[in-house]
Amino acid sequence: MLFRSLWSPPTITYSNYAAITVATRRDVAGTRVYVVPLCSDLDSALVPPFVGPDGRHDFVVAGRLNSHKNIDVILKAWQRHVDGGSWRGDELLLIGDGPLTIRTLPAYVRWRPGSYRYADVVSTLAAAKGLLAHYRSASQSGVQVLSMQLGVMPIASPVGGLPEYQPSIVPPIRVDDVAGLTAAFDDLADPWTATLRGSAAARHYADQFSVDRTVDCLLSVLTEVAHRTGKASV
Repeated sequence: MLFRSLWSPPTITYSNYAAITVATRRDVAGTRVYVVPLCSDLDSALVPPFVGPDGRHDFVVAGRLNSHKNIDVILKAWQRHVDGGSWRGDELLLIGDGPLTIRTLPAYVRWRPGSYRYADVVSTLAAAKGLLAHYRSASQSGVQVLSMQLGVMPIASPVGGLPEYQPSIVPPIRVDDVAGLTAAFDDLADPWTATLRGSAAARHYADQFSVDRTVDCLLSVLTEVAHRTGKASV
């Protein structure tokens, strides 16, 4: 994601990864690049109450289900989790449109195709034990910040800007690491663990990626740009 100032050369990105990636572009090279955290686009007034262990169930993959979502690896890890000793009866929910080529989904996997509004899915997402942003390629992820905003621990891969946003308590898992992803399912399957991890994710979001945090950082950038270009105010 890239934002160019209308009155000066500086560029704003939403991760160090993106900043490094765009720095060599012809329209960016030689200019100042700033990093501002990406907040969720869900209105905070629509965030449901934090869900405790009694209400925690299922894992979710949400959004456009393209190849970058790493569905094949996720399904392999999910099957191992279900076949192992840590499964607690949860389902893996695939929510959104996409070119899924799998004719038969594994046991305890359910696909809800079609577009959706936040109002349609926010309660389901907030009650999840984990949301997957385990992508093969990414810059940042709206699912990752939305997950934290809702008090659900995201499960991320170490690509793009995802590691920069991920709470340290659940570090990123390599893209093709089926065993590592299975272990994450096993860990979060316990509802108390999922709740504690979700609480840590919510605190991480509030400290680093909330709207207020993003606005403060953006205002700081715009103020500096205004001073550098001789503007009296922003």
